[in-house]
Amino acid sequence: MSEILIRTIRKSDREELRLSVAEYHGHTFLNVRACYRSSDGEMRPSRKGVTVPMRGLPAFCEAAALTMQEAERLGYIEPGKAAPPPKAEAVE
Repeated sequence: MSEILIRTIRKSDREELRLSVAEYHGHTFLNVRACYRSSDGEMRPSRKGVTVPMRGLPAFCEAAALTMQEAERLGYIEPGKAAPPPKAEAVE
């Protein structure tokens, strides 16, 4: 399975979300996975997560954009405070 890490979002010292584009058995998908810090100090993927096939990616992104707009409207986040996209990196 090949994977390109797109973004890591820190939830706490022990948890983070990782968004990556992965290929498995000839299918490409977005992988959104919760990761945890194991007893050896390394971040490990958990079973918590979701995979979105590439054909569903436009709808997923549209839903994320609508969620951002609603969060701004409700005052949960400041308008225009979205983080700039980082450069993607390959993960083995």
